[in-house]
Parts: sequence; C-alpha cells; structure tokens
Amino acid sequence: MSVVFICLIIIILSIYPFIYTNKTTAYKTLNYKLQTYVLSFFLVSFTMIGIFSIYQLYKTNNDKNINILKEKTYSLYKDIDMIVNSIDSCSQETMNTIINDLAYTNFIDINIYDQDGYLYCTSNEEMFNNNLTSNLINPIAYSGLFNNNIWFCEESIGKYKFLSSYIIFVDKNSNIFAINIPYFIKQTELKKEISSFITSFLNIYIIMMLVSIMIVYIFTQHITLPLKKLQNSIANLNIKGDKYTKIDYQRNDEIGALVSVYNNKVDELIKNAELLAKNERELAWREMAKQVAHEIKNPLTPMKLSTQYIYRLWENNSENFNQHFEKYKNSMITEIDNLSEIATEFSNFAKTPSENKQEMNIIDFIKLIIDFYKQTSINITFTTNSDNVHINADSGSLNRVFHNIIRNAIQAYETFIDDENLVIEITCNYIESKKKIVIKIKDNGPGIPDDIKEKIFVPNFTTKNSGTGLGLAIVKNIIENADGNIKLIDSQQGAEFEITLPTI
Repeated sequence: MSVVFICLIIIILSIYPFIYTNKTTAYKTLNYKLQTYVLSFFLVSFTMIGIFSIYQLYKTNNDKNINILKEKTYSLYKDIDMIVNSIDSCSQETMNTIINDLAYTNFIDINIYDQDGYLYCTSNEEMFNNNLTSNLINPIAYSGLFNNNIWFCEESIGKYKFLSSYIIFVDKNSNIFAINIPYFIKQTELKKEISSFITSFLNIYIIMMLVSIMIVYIFTQHITLPLKKLQNSIANLNIKGDKYTKIDYQRNDEIGALVSVYNNKVDELIKNAELLAKNERELAWREMAKQVAHEIKNPLTPMKLSTQYIYRLWENNSENFNQHFEKYKNSMITEIDNLSEIATEFSNFAKTPSENKQEMNIIDFIKLIIDFYKQTSINITFTTNSDNVHINADSGSLNRVFHNIIRNAIQAYETFIDDENLVIEITCNYIESKKKIVIKIKDNGPGIPDDIKEKIFVPNFTTKNSGTGLGLAIVKNIIENADGNIKLIDSQQGAEFEITLPTI
C-alpha cells in the first residue's frame, strides 16, 4: 500500500508545476507561489516531524532496552553471587557450568572476563571459536569499569550492532571478574518497530500531503479570486468607453482594502473621463465652429462688394448693366453653392452616421459606382477574387465613402497633372477564413506628401484652397461605424487607401 501511495505522490508532485504553466505566466502566478510556499512548509514540517519521531522512537527504545538490560544484569549478578558464595571453590569449569545454566534459564548469552580482560568462560563458545568476536574485553568497557561498577555500551559483530552490559563481580578468593551480557533480541525488535513506524508514518504522510494539496489549492483560489476580478476589471477599463466595472468584495481585510481603493479610483476615473470627453467635445466643436465661420466669411466680402457694384450700375442706368448682371448672377450662384456644400459637410459630420444597416453584395455595389463614372474620361479598373461577398452596412453611407475617395483623386489629379489620363484601380480581396473583405483604391495622381499623411483623417484638415476638410473624417467615421477600418498605404505613385469590412 505504501508503495502505491509513494508512486501517487511522486506523480502528483511531478505534474504539479505544470498546472500553472502557460504562455504568459510561466510559473510566476501568485497561486503557484502561494501553493509552493505552503506545500513546501508542509513538506519540510512533515519531514522534520518524521525524523524527530524516528529519533524519539529510537531513543525511547534504546532507553527501554538499557533499563531491561540493567535489570537483567543486576538480577544475573545476584544469582551468580549467591551461587558462587554458596560453594567452596569457583574453578573455571564450575563457573562455566553455572553461566550455562543461567543463560539457558534466562534466554541470554553470558561472558565472564578476568581482571586482565581475557575471556574466562562463556555460554556461547561458537561465537569465539569462529572468531566472530575477540577473546579480549571491549577496551572502552574495560576503561569504564575502573570508574563504575556497571557499564553499558554499543558493540557490533560485523555490521550488526547490539547493546552490551558489564558489571564487576568478586568471588570468595577476592578474584575480580567482569560479567558481560550481549543483548541481541531486542535490537532486532527495534528495527522491526522502526520499520513498522516508518511505513505507517509514510502512509499518513502521503495522505496528509494529498489533503494539503487540495486544501491549499482551494484556499489559494479563494484568496486570489478577488485579485483575478481586479485584474479583469483593470484589463477591461476603457477611458473613452463605458466599461467601468466595480468589484463586490465585502470582507474587511487587506484585499478588501485594495478593492476599496480600486472602486474609489473607478469613481474618480468615471468623473474624469466624463469631464475629459466633455472638454474634448467642446474643444473640437469650437475649432470646427472657427473653421466653418472662416469658410463662410471668405466669400461674404466679395459677395457684398459685387452686390454694391451691381447696385450702382443699376442705380446709374448703366448700358452694360445686363452684361454685368449676368456675370454677377453666375458668381452669386457659385458662391451660394459653395456655402451650401460647407453647411452640408458640417451637418453630415455633426450627425451620427445612419444605422439603417442591411445585407448587401459589396461587389455589385462597387460595380454600380464604377458605372457612374463610365461616361467620364476617368479610367477605373476593377478586380476581385469573388463575385458574391455580403456585408451588413448602410448603402447610402458607403456610397458617400467611395464617391468621396474618387472625387478627391479627381480633384488632386486636375490640380497637379494635365498631360496624362487619370487611372483608378479598385481591387477586392475576400478572405473567407477571417470573414472579411479588403478593398484597395489606388490612383496614379500626385499622391499625398509624407508630412501630412498622419493628418488626412483629422477633421478640418485640408490641403485645398476651399472646403472644410471634413470629407475623409466623415469617411473614417462611416467605415468604423460599419465595424471596419480604413488606412492610407504607402505607394510609390499616387494615393492608395485600404478599407477592411467584416463579411457575413
């Protein structure tokens, strides 16, 4: 049974480090550290208890055996003294007969040494005849008997160790002898007792280790649960969003204090985020208002001067009034259209993009937009790896996206290039495994300078002499509202935009 438990604990302790091993933590989680420290403490504690228990068992047994041997030694001493003192002479043969009878009666071995330390007689002659032990007395015991009438020590025959007692005996003729009793049987019992104790302790030890692992696992999971909640809450914090999750932890301890601080900081973060968002909105609208006011004021002065001029011509009945009035009318209509376009762009940017999403085939949709430009001098090429790609979006908003990008390419081309035809390449790459479509729109125009590439999607930024600079900002807003993204790609010639949209 103990072998099975040993194998089981070895397997558990072998796989234990891999419980918390993953691509990010790699043995560094708090759970792993806590469990390692606690289990290490249990392991060392149980081991020390086992060692101390074995030591105490050995010491107790040794003391018990010494007491037993002491009693036997004194009892044997009295028996020998009574017998020897009851006879007239104590020859070696007589002494040998006496100790053999006593050894047989008491189930022990008896050795008698003379005062010079030589073996005088023994109840176990085979041990000495086979040279298992010396005929001379143990020198340590011999020295000890000078100061004490009785001496106990540990002796050995080969690797086998046993207790041995020595006591001084004097016969009628004042001859000094040393009675020796080697104590074998109890040493064997001691080994069996210690072996039995180790087996029992090891079984209990393994069971306790398994129980400790389960208790420590549950304990550490309970401790680190609020920390995991805190980690997830911090990970989900979004300063510009609304993901502010507080942690519900009612206990008044160190973790509770940490959670309380976190919840207070969440409240502060909510207030600061709202204030920041408000300030950002106010600043953005102030800047936008300045830009729109500037764009509106620009044509007002020439419109006023033109109106005053045409009024003087009319007041003076000028002969060329009709001719001037025709030019004035055309100029006014152009400027009014410009003001109307500015107001429309500002209105489109200010309102939330339409949420009228519906399923549509984006390939057919792009083909319809291309057909719109077929009657012009613009050469638009179109390639796709699939003719049936469906997305969920608002068709009106997407229509503004493609027309805005194409119109920007046309305006940039007409401004900087006169001797070549404008070519716009539209390619669609449907990635079925990722459920998305990548649309690239590239032209052969002058392109966008490197120093302003990062600003093209910023509201009110423009390189044109007229306009509000809201076009691409609106485009970006529409694409992101459709759960996609748009970016400008570095190109050797012209401008190239990449639009990514999720498919269904």
